[in-house]
Amino acid sequence: MGQEGTVVLRLAIGALGQLMDVDVVSSAGVTLDQAAIRAIRASTFHPATRQGRPVDSLALLPIRFKLKE
Repeated sequence: MGQEGTVVLRLAIGALGQLMDVDVVSSAGVTLDQAAIRAIRASTFHPATRQGRPVDSLALLPIRFKLKE
């Protein structure tokens, strides 16, 4: 049987849009946590801006894993 659940990650994104750090804030089990982290590490990001200038930022990202019926 497959697994379902939601993993919440905290992302630290640099002013150049690079992923600086990722932490699991809410776990759905080791397998889903690792899958979420792999997916995020393969992603690209745009930096946050403040007064038109790119800045470092933190973001919470929920990732839902749901099986198709």
